[in-house]
Amino acid sequence: MQILESIPIMDSYIKSKGNKLFLDPKAKKVVEPFVYEHFKRGIKEINRQIKEGTISLDTVNRSVNVSTNIPEQNPSSVDDNLVSTYSYTKTYWWGVKWYLSKSESIYWQNRFADYSFGWSTIAAIAGVIGAPVASVAAVIMAAGNYYLYRELRDNTSYRGSVLVFKWAPPSAYAYKR
Repeated sequence: MQILESIPIMDSYIKSKGNKLFLDPKAKKVVEPFVYEHFKRGIKEINRQIKEGTISLDTVNRSVNVSTNIPEQNPSSVDDNLVSTYSYTKTYWWGVKWYLSKSESIYWQNRFADYSFGWSTIAAIAGVIGAPVASVAAVIMAAGNYYLYRELRDNTSYRGSVLVFKWAPPSAYAYKR
């Protein structure tokens, strides 16, 4: 609860320049260390998402714009030392199954957890700067990423996972390979 209560205080210490956010180090003196670190990590994540083109800042209207043209995340574009590229998909009339090795499952667990944290921070900041639509969109993205993180975390075996996306009816879930 301290993090939510600190939002009005921290708002005056968050600055933007260009298309990037900065946290004034003076904020360390007015909030608990873990609150400061939470905002520091959040701003780092927001700046990463700005760099990736996932979001942009409108400093004139004090709003966060969520991109509708998010680049596709492709595990094969990741450093081979981090993730093997043994994943493949099978498409059906009702949806898609994405088969992941154990290392790929762990990689995507971490990515979904990071994205969840980033989107929840964006939701909080968008709410503070008066951008309710962006805030609601960010909450939805955070919840979706957290759900996928939990699905992979709870359904990964030594062989990996299968992540299923259905469009008839709409749903997503994972199971152990």
